[in-house]
Amino acid sequence: LERVDGVCTAEGRDPATLGRLLYVGMRVSGVTDSVAAFQEAAGRFGELGYADLVVPWPRPEGPFAGDMRTLEAIAVEALPQVR
Repeated sequence: LERVDGVCTAEGRDPATLGRLLYVGMRVSGVTDSVAAFQEAAGRFGELGYADLVVPWPRPEGPFAGDMRTLEAIAVEALPQVR
């Protein structure tokens, strides 16, 4: 992010005007393990300047394995608090 901020500044653009989205894929795991894990991750990434957090849809197996019930709980319990 520091590098991106530097490039924006060098080009005359205020880095605060840049939308920051983080896709939580195979390199960042555990975000959808629980509501608490999501809330912690959203807080940490928000402090770093990310406005949007994208998580993969849970699948029964593979690199994006997860429980759909947990994603539903995140949507009901965590998202209203994060916004």
